Amino acid sequence: MTDSTEYPSFGSTCDACGRPDMSNMTWDDGVKHFFSTILSAPRMWPLGFILDSPYSPLRLEQDVPALNWRDAFEDLLALEAGRPMIPEENRKAEDLFAAGNRFKMASWGISAINYLMQDREKLQAMFQEAHRAALKHKDKRKAESISENQLGSLKSDQERHAAHAQHFKAEYEEQTNSTASSLKPRGQWIASLMNSGALPAWNWMVHNSIKGPVLTFHRNDAPPGLENDGITISEFEILQHFEAGRPFSFESPIPLPIRETRAVIDGNAILPHIPVPNDPYEKFRPNQNSVMVQFARSEPVELPDGSIGSKTVITNRLANETIETKEFMQQPARLLEEVENARKSMEVVRENVRVISEDYSGESPLKKKRSEWLPEVKAQLLEWQEQD
Repeated sequence: MTDSTEYPSFGSTCDACGRPDMSNMTWDDGVKHFFSTILSAPRMWPLGFILDSPYSPLRLEQDVPALNWRDAFEDLLALEAGRPMIPEENRKAEDLFAAGNRFKMASWGISAINYLMQDREKLQAMFQEAHRAALKHKDKRKAESISENQLGSLKSDQERHAAHAQHFKAEYEEQTNSTASSLKPRGQWIASLMNSGALPAWNWMVHNSIKGPVLTFHRNDAPPGLENDGITISEFEILQHFEAGRPFSFESPIPLPIRETRAVIDGNAILPHIPVPNDPYEKFRPNQNSVMVQFARSEPVELPDGSIGSKTVITNRLANETIETKEFMQQPARLLEEVENARKSMEVVRENVRVISEDYSGESPLKKKRSEWLPEVKAQLLEWQEQD
């Protein structure tokens, strides 16, 4: 997590930005105090409260999960901003899209696992044939090797895939009656507060990293001297903070791809290139239509009935340098779909990088097993068949 504000030198205290004096503290205590002070500063409301308060809706939902703390808090923020509470039809539209998306993801996950299971069954049949042939030709060593290594590993794979399928099914059933807001990752939910108009003073941006999405929350009403006011934090950091009790720290996930990543804010590049010597990702180039950065800003608009609504402008920067700009006027379901599509695009890039990493460090376990096992077993089977 990083704070984008420029602070004075160590050992001083700035009333304007709220930076604490940490000269008499240990490093760990100083870091904790630093972030506690930053997050509690008035200019960080309500992000600091959401991320760091024991009364945050993200904390309360862990203690009392039966209540919808997120939606209630969003309504309070909207009222504080002089807006009406979020219309019920908006929430229902999001819920309907989320329900369809959950079913689609669960179906895709189970279908992918079924494909893998069928693939393993074919391999298992071949290795069982090889095992029988080894016994027939009294090659006890080869029979034991096939039984312990290939067949044993495939059985472990099948058990793991079956467990994953059960997980997909159980997760889908558990989330059947869940609201769209409760299913959003915590960082994505914070960003959605800005889209709905509950936080009119904030904009957000998301880019990809090895550990997942990284969000920048930026105030659009910062006074002179604090134009870069805001924070950058990853979904992974937020998850670790709430689920593992890990305090925020000065960690910065490596962006993907590792080359100059440009954020679409008035066409300016604000995320510098981070060189990593001998890194396998340097040559990686994602699909040309992959979303590299997504930026959103919202503004109030007067609706036909005289009430105040919210217009959100989403800007996507693609891998081929194309800039997409889309406007959403009181269209929560379409807006959620746009955000979800960008996150899925980034997830595909992360998966491709994971494969590159495995190939760079050796091969993935599955590839290694196939490359080592199949030619050897096929050759042995052919030899035995010729002998028969």
